[in-house]
Amino acid sequence: DMIECDLIATKLGPATQRYEALSYHWGPREPKYEIQICSHSCGTDQPSLRHCTRKRFYILGELYSALKCFRDSHKRVVLWVDPICINGDDGEELNTQMSMMVDIFNRASNVCVWLGESDSRSQVAMSLIPKVLDLVKFDELLKTDLAQDGLRAFSELTARPWFSRRWIVQEIASARNASLHCGKESIHWADFADAVALLNFKKKEVDRFLDPGLMWYGSPKALTDQDWDAIELVKATREMVRLSENGGIVERLWDLETIVSSLSRFRVTVPHDHIYAVLRLARDCQPSVESFPKIDYSKPFNEVCEEFVGYCVKSSGSLDILCRPWLSGLSLTGLNLNVPSWASPRYSMYAIPRIRPISESLVGLPGRDRKSTRLN
Repeated sequence: DMIECDLIATKLGPATQRYEALSYHWGPREPKYEIQICSHSCGTDQPSLRHCTRKRFYILGELYSALKCFRDSHKRVVLWVDPICINGDDGEELNTQMSMMVDIFNRASNVCVWLGESDSRSQVAMSLIPKVLDLVKFDELLKTDLAQDGLRAFSELTARPWFSRRWIVQEIASARNASLHCGKESIHWADFADAVALLNFKKKEVDRFLDPGLMWYGSPKALTDQDWDAIELVKATREMVRLSENGGIVERLWDLETIVSSLSRFRVTVPHDHIYAVLRLARDCQPSVESFPKIDYSKPFNEVCEEFVGYCVKSSGSLDILCRPWLSGLSLTGLNLNVPSWASPRYSMYAIPRIRPISESLVGLPGRDRKSTRLN
């Protein structure tokens, strides 16, 4: 049956009505599904037909599945969803809204993470999480072969595309509350993150149940820092932002160079989002200070690269960014981009024209390295 939504324009601030924000992977660009949207004038918090303009709207399959799952016939569900709430065809609106993402997700009462529809394997994976959090029972479980199926299913769950996207880092790091949804099954994000951290802590015992030779997306794999996006996601989102007791952002702890250099494994669809997807998380890129240039998707990507590298060199007084891989090679594969030769991707095994063929980091991460190239 048809999904019907009310679109309410409002100002973002302390008085904003309670809403949840949706975090999801866009998925395939076809097919598209029709929904009905009733648009309301700004400030109209209670929808009424008198102030309503109805129209058809088409959304992608992953979003359609999420909306079907989250709608409730007994109560009103208020969601912020990017393709419905942002007019992507209006360049000025897109640039403005992208710069507000941290505030939008931080002010949400909850961030709903949609992993996709459930299946028998995801059900096994979700049921493993409470067992992992019971430390005594989990230690006993690891001594038997009964853990193998659950751990393999959990590895398959975390190989879903959502975990590899760069935008999710900002969405989770800024969230005051978050929940993970796979079909009708759900779990609090904090419990999921604790389970990931515990599995990583026990990775020697865990890895014997998994095949370390299968390292590609969509396959079970050893739980290592280098090959499991979920581990890196949990680590980064717990370290880069400090939240207050009520969930407000108190302090941003990483600068832009550190964030971008640390997240080269996470992929983007639009190349500009190597920078823009994490820009407002950086402590040195806030509107109140003179910092990195404003978000502008109309700029050529090579110009964004030049701005980023120039900003890093100027702010750090170091040339280290030239020696460190910070682009996602997987995101650039097959794109006809004029990428500067000094912009190095994480995965150099893929044939990307005009990019440095050897992109192992020659220096450590900012603030943690022992060798650097300084400017005199």
